Amino acid sequence: MYKIIFIFFIGSVYLYSQINSERPGYSNPPQTVPEGKVQWENGFDLTYQDGFSGDYNINIINSLLRYGINDFSEIRFSTLYNRSDKFNIGSNQIAFGAKACINESQDYYIPTSGLIFNLALTS
Repeated sequence: MYKIIFIFFIGSVYLYSQINSERPGYSNPPQTVPEGKVQWENGFDLTYQDGFSGDYNINIINSLLRYGINDFSEIRFSTLYNRSDKFNIGSNQIAFGAKACINESQDYYIPTSGLIFNLALTS
């Protein structure tokens, strides 16, 4: 089993050596996925609100699918299921969006920048 994972990892590094991870819900880098490439990211987040009461907030399914339209733009689809023990509620969220890389700079004084647009549907 470990050999299969290792071969998959080496193959993915060989085919596409630069991955700009977004860590859904935490960071949004300005870089986009290259044209015709698909990047799928998943996350799981467990946060304790108070160490004594046992209240928690959990993001069970935190997934982001990105597809590069061209070298400077991409379309995005994300899902999130959030469960909170404190209020005993759960919520679902589906979001559609796009990202455009406005400026890709190698200069120290001019930052690389991007623009993200999301439309979220929450139940």
